[in-house]
Amino acid sequence: MEKRKNTPEYLTARSVKETFDARMDGICYASMEGQPILVNRQMNEICGYLFQTEIMNANDFWEDLQNIQTSEKAEVIRNEPSLILRFSDTKVWNFLKKEVSMKDTSYQEIIAYDIAEQYQLNRELKDRNTKLNDINRRLMKFNEEVETVTRQKEMLEAKMKVHDDLGRVLLALRTYLEEPENSKRRKELLAMWKYVVNSMTYEAGEKENKKSFEELKKIADLMDVEIIFEGELPQTEKEQRVIYALLRESLNNMIKHAGGHYLYIEIDNSGEDVQICLHNDGEIPKQKIEEKGGLRNLRMMVESIDGEFRIESFPIFAIYVTLKKEKVWRK
Repeated sequence: MEKRKNTPEYLTARSVKETFDARMDGICYASMEGQPILVNRQMNEICGYLFQTEIMNANDFWEDLQNIQTSEKAEVIRNEPSLILRFSDTKVWNFLKKEVSMKDTSYQEIIAYDIAEQYQLNRELKDRNTKLNDINRRLMKFNEEVETVTRQKEMLEAKMKVHDDLGRVLLALRTYLEEPENSKRRKELLAMWKYVVNSMTYEAGEKENKKSFEELKKIADLMDVEIIFEGELPQTEKEQRVIYALLRESLNNMIKHAGGHYLYIEIDNSGEDVQICLHNDGEIPKQKIEEKGGLRNLRMMVESIDGEFRIESFPIFAIYVTLKKEKVWRK
């Protein structure tokens, strides 16, 4: 039975055109010479909006698109690898051109996609990234300022401590001068002076290197204390500065409060973190040690570089420090 022309099964040129006109995308098929074969309504509207005419030649239309400049009607967002134009009506068109073949004949296809939604999302994403980068820069600057303020506070606390130590040494000197000649303790007084001078030199800003550690060991020897190292000293300046501060404070506290003759420092530098433990053979604390003064300053120093600080009072007094290598090395 012959199909009727007005039935849905019968495909006509007009029905094809109506189908393409219903599309929201712009569509243009033309010969390789530019002769239009099929142009839907949307593509002609785009051409008319930009150039005040319908597409008469696809090659000319594409060339005009490539040469278009930003104007009141359209803003050129991108030229390569595809052309993207933003129209004044907020639509954003992405133009693509390619060659297609049908029955051994080549044709050119020009498609225009409305990507306004994707474009807006992309802009919002870029704006958020810009804000995040700005926040990140401000946080980095804030961290630098915090580190500076922390360091200044540490120096102030240390200077106050040196001032107190100097007062004790001057008092000891006065006692020394008043003692009979046969009972003067020159060695102990000299050790105290050298310790205070070393503290003042350290706080004045000298770099904490191997020489500083050797000088600290010499001072400990004069005070009849032996510093016993187990493990290797880390190479980074920040790690050495922390270890030097730990040794100074531990030596000072040991002499003042615990007595004893051996100060142990154990360093494990083999893993991702640097593990440090300090303890001595002095008297066991009679009560739990509170973090104040020098110990509080040590915690602030360690935590300022994202390290971990912990003390234990029993069965012996010990300081445990973990320094995260990645955070310490980050610039």
